[in-house]
Amino acid sequence: MSKTLIAIIVIIIVAGLGYWIYQSTLAPEELTEKEQACINSGGEVLTSLCCKATGDFPNLCLIGPCGCSPENSHEVKVCDCGEKKCFDGNTCVPEVYSFNDCIKAGYPVMESYPRQCKTPDGRTFTEGEEHCIAPTGESMSLFEAMQIAITSECGDQLRDYLEFATCNADTGTWWIDLDIEKEGCNPACVV
Repeated sequence: MSKTLIAIIVIIIVAGLGYWIYQSTLAPEELTEKEQACINSGGEVLTSLCCKATGDFPNLCLIGPCGCSPENSHEVKVCDCGEKKCFDGNTCVPEVYSFNDCIKAGYPVMESYPRQCKTPDGRTFTEGEEHCIAPTGESMSLFEAMQIAITSECGDQLRDYLEFATCNADTGTWWIDLDIEKEGCNPACVV
């Protein structure tokens, strides 16, 4: 009885070992270079619908051929980089739609007037392109607002406005943060 039990245990161990060796020799699904780049930069490879003419892994940072109806779409692999990030074909990068976004993403600012910021994919954003539009239809660019603010009483108190300027669409004014440490002062220059 004990020899039979030992034989059964040995057979189970040998069979289990054989199965484990067989499974380990099966090649896992190979990742493409872009899939690996997506994962390495913090993204996740998912599937999504995209238009028929587009190949897998479209560049999600640019508006492209993936905005079509479901009946004209097929499933492709995409890189989901998370909120406010997109895959530029090489890495997950912050979404950039304006000069301010470009600066916040850390891309280089060219020495020009007005200043320009260039993304790695070749897009250029010019300072002052952002407009604050009042309900009356009048508008002012951030660049114009900064020129006014710099020559006003606010000028010597301006902080890095690129991160701290906000359009108030209700009034059509730019609110630009100031570096004031006086009690009771409003910490914004409104232009």
